[in-house]
Amino acid sequence: MTIASPRLRILAFSPLYLPFLGGIEILLRTLLPALRQRGIEIAVVTECAEGLASREEMDGTRVYRLPLSGAVRSRNALEPLRVMQQLRAIVAEERPDALHLHSVAQAAAYYVERLLSQGSALPYLVSLHGALETEDQLQVVRGLLGRARAVSGVSQACLDSAAPFLPTGSARQLIYNGIPDTDLRCAPWRQGETARLLCVGRLQLEKGYDLAITALAIAVARGFDGRLAIIGRGEQELNFRALAARLGIADRVDFLGELAPSLVAREMARAHALIAPSRLREGFGLVVAEAGRMGVPAIVADTGGLSEVVIDGRSGLVVPREDADALADALLRLFRSEGHWRDLGTKARERIVTVFGHDACVEGYVRFYADHLGEKRRAL
Repeated sequence: MTIASPRLRILAFSPLYLPFLGGIEILLRTLLPALRQRGIEIAVVTECAEGLASREEMDGTRVYRLPLSGAVRSRNALEPLRVMQQLRAIVAEERPDALHLHSVAQAAAYYVERLLSQGSALPYLVSLHGALETEDQLQVVRGLLGRARAVSGVSQACLDSAAPFLPTGSARQLIYNGIPDTDLRCAPWRQGETARLLCVGRLQLEKGYDLAITALAIAVARGFDGRLAIIGRGEQELNFRALAARLGIADRVDFLGELAPSLVAREMARAHALIAPSRLREGFGLVVAEAGRMGVPAIVADTGGLSEVVIDGRSGLVVPREDADALADALLRLFRSEGHWRDLGTKARERIVTVFGHDACVEGYVRFYADHLGEKRRAL
């Protein structure tokens, strides 16, 4: 792999990378090529995975895959040392101007902390893509955040959650995720038609899809005509299927499994509402924003960054978390009339276009690097 001579070199650490498609991966997929055009070359260190090369170039981005978490969990004390040797070799090859840790709640945080504690003079930045919880208050996490030149967050909720970890007056910057435009638009819904609802994500209790199933059953008992499609896989799938059957709505809940990104987008455009009843303090709510860009209104839990993406009563509906009854009420309110539903969808798209544009996100990261890597500021 040939290494070019950009104006700024960054070695980024991401828990996963393409072909995986979580929130960070989806962001980096469009962000890194745009930053490259601005003279910022970013290589990625990520977790290894079966069937994927240990190093390759993907869409112009050099990707290094290491057994980061496996080595940390290994009973063999030599395994983390071997990974450290590999990481030092990557640093020597890439010659980065700075390190950029995308999420401190990942195995790579351990290795970055070791690099720094063993005398590396490289400046480093941190971007938070999820709200930190109490259990994240580990010494490594606190130390990395406290020593970072600057910390960015994909929502104000992320930055607020990091406040207990950060020194007073430390540099913090809000950079919302950018949502590329799409030609896809929400399918029309008319009064009296079956409303198509959609959940997208891992089938885990934290995502709250059991609440969506329960809310649908409550709403159906009150006269609502709707179907729920769930995209994704996870350890709770059998339990969610059993719940739908127990509530008598198995024929109204479709489990679609994992789908390719193009098929996920197609299902979003077919949906009349996106449901995100998360129990977690979500960092942002990327799926909600992607649906909003198509004009699909969302009902979300009042947790983390979800309520920054959706403004209650204006661009969607926000309900208390862990409240299936409130979620059922929101379904009935959203679909009370064709005009009300259409208005919320239109305003959802307007909000995503004006607040969460891709260009604004790119500019945010360019400014983040320029402001906090002073020796390279003029080059940018």
